[in-house]
Amino acid sequence: TCKDEGLKVLREAPKEVQNIDIVAIHGLGAHPDESWCKNVGTAEEPQWRNWLIEDDMLPAVAPNARIMRYGYASLWFGHIEMRHGMALMAGRFLRVLNQQRKRAPFRPLVFVTYGFGGLIVLEALLEAEQHPEKWPGIFSSNTGLVLFGTPFRGAQRMKQMEILEAAWFEYHGYQIPQSGIAYLQELAGPDKQDSARLVL
Repeated sequence: TCKDEGLKVLREAPKEVQNIDIVAIHGLGAHPDESWCKNVGTAEEPQWRNWLIEDDMLPAVAPNARIMRYGYASLWFGHIEMRHGMALMAGRFLRVLNQQRKRAPFRPLVFVTYGFGGLIVLEALLEAEQHPEKWPGIFSSNTGLVLFGTPFRGAQRMKQMEILEAAWFEYHGYQIPQSGIAYLQELAGPDKQDSARLVL
């Protein structure tokens, strides 16, 4: 929902030791908070743990970090599909991140992403590199990228028939609108090859 979108600070480290920003970005069709959770209980009595905020997880490894998560409209099918191009989504992300980091624009910055969230970050970093005066410190301060399941080459491990069967079973009542088709073509386009130079 709209209230889940945007940049949210999950944990502030004490100001005297705060020296790094970590931003987590979810994948397509996912919730920005639930993406980082696991049920360690049962179906009847769930106990959800979010590894971004649990004291014995990421905060234990990075006690000096301000931990944030970014949410965006991530549905590309159905009645409320997202209708945004990659550049627009990256631009929105850059604006809120730049605003949040205004007081410390050159603080080291680490991104933790899943799936499509990695493509948004890579597009944002390319934009920040090309326009450092507009997005000060975002590219130059990026010290790490953690990319889980980012589809650099698409879903090659699945056979095409498996993809079609799964899509038909799950979404046979929906139609991808023309805007969605153009969006998918943009994702697969040759201009995304530039992102390879950001991956070490």
